[in-house]
Amino acid sequence: MHAVKRKLKQLFHIKSDHLVEADQSILLLETGDRYCCFGILNISTWELTEYAYYIAQTSGEELMSEIFAGHSMLSNAIKQYAVNYSNAECILVPESHYKFEDEKLHLRVIYGINDKSIVKSSHIHQWKLHSVFRIPQYLHELLSHKFGEGKSWHNYSVQLKSIPEEEVDTLLVDFRTDEISVIVLKKNILQLAQTFTYAVPADVLYYLLKICGQFSLSQQDVKVELSGLIEKDSAIYRELYKYFLHLNFALIPGEIKLDIAFSEFPAHYFTSICKLATCVS
Repeated sequence: MHAVKRKLKQLFHIKSDHLVEADQSILLLETGDRYCCFGILNISTWELTEYAYYIAQTSGEELMSEIFAGHSMLSNAIKQYAVNYSNAECILVPESHYKFEDEKLHLRVIYGINDKSIVKSSHIHQWKLHSVFRIPQYLHELLSHKFGEGKSWHNYSVQLKSIPEEEVDTLLVDFRTDEISVIVLKKNILQLAQTFTYAVPADVLYYLLKICGQFSLSQQDVKVELSGLIEKDSAIYRELYKYFLHLNFALIPGEIKLDIAFSEFPAHYFTSICKLATCVS
């Protein structure tokens, strides 16, 4: 008899010892094609009190329902939520060319037809852009039914909202278990926002070097900011260190705090979920 391989795997779960009431909490949810993580934010202290990260072979309503069922806080009376969608089906449209009635058309041209999704968009004021993206219809209905009304953005919007205005060439690289999200800025002008899959460290290095060549960015001068699931003693970091002079880990946004339970993990693991928290603060 063959063992059944579980489709959902929890990488880690961090939880504060201090009880936080559901009506004083916001659910912060980040979800992509094959992963999902969530955080619980105490809105009275702006402190992250719980965090869990899951990876999956496939996505679907059953997997998301399993995550919700496995955490008592998500079964309580949380009425506020914010979602960061990091799926690849997203385009950034300049403000001057954006029309609401063309949103579906833009996505169909680039990604094809998907009848099991709905289209959402958000305005990124400081960059004069609109992000237009698809999300699974089941997920929208599940969240609306369970938690009521919430706010949502695409990951590119969340990242761009938190970037300070400075004339510095920058690569923002956010790591998941098998993909990276890359945002490229040249003299504070957005050049690229894209997600790449990778299997070995050399893949990541190839993408970043290719990007530098394509956009004429100096490896000696460009600022490379790393966040997500990457360790300083990892093979990926060592490879990047050989080629980039200004390599840094992202910081947690100043207004957001981490509970002491998070102290045994690198803070840059939680940069993305904390940036989402600043969108609702």
